[in-house]
Amino acid sequence: MGVERTWDYLKTEFERQGDGLSDPTARYFETIGPGPQLFAVDSSYIYYHDQNRWWRYKSAYDIVFDTMDIPN
Repeated sequence: MGVERTWDYLKTEFERQGDGLSDPTARYFETIGPGPQLFAVDSSYIYYHDQNRWWRYKSAYDIVFDTMDIPN
């Protein structure tokens, strides 16, 4: 689960380097809860960023995008 951010924001926030995914429709997220600090989703797969590279999760499935209300 995560909050959608831009790749530029995530690179700055977490001191990452490199390009985003090659898919121009990819979406980038800051993780909420346990897991990597950030992840990305393209049309079919979920990726995490480590050692300035994107790595595809082999165990991810049933990707759902939705809006969650968070109280102030």
